[in-house]
Amino acid sequence: MADIEKLVQDRTRIVFIMASTFALWQGSDIVTQVAAMDSVLFLYASLAKIFGAIAYALSALLLLLFYKRVNRAKAAMTLKDDWNRLSKGLAVQYGFFFMIAATVIMYAVAMFWDLPVMAVLQGLILVGVTATLLAFGILQGSSDGVK
Repeated sequence: MADIEKLVQDRTRIVFIMASTFALWQGSDIVTQVAAMDSVLFLYASLAKIFGAIAYALSALLLLLFYKRVNRAKAAMTLKDDWNRLSKGLAVQYGFFFMIAATVIMYAVAMFWDLPVMAVLQGLILVGVTATLLAFGILQGSSDGVK
């Protein structure tokens, strides 16, 4: 049972890494869209975008390696228990809620300032994906006390 708990902890860490690297990658891409090309902010955002994209790709590779380890341990069905399915469903609901909230906020901001459409859409995707991943990680992390 300790091996399963270790796998759940590892999956939670990987999900948090994926959420943070996705947010860095997409957030810095949004900054590069709105910052002036000759500014220092654009330079730093471009470097962060490259680092974030590479880090996100590595975290996706880490997730694939994790699932290879799960298959070798023959623990795939154990990790797909009712709590996991409930956590995934709740995480999607939280992600959707935060994406709708971000839409409302951006709509209110757009009433006063012109916003680039692509940056707004990318921001909504950023909020939706990151909130979903973080919610899943938090819910899975909170399962330690439940089991």
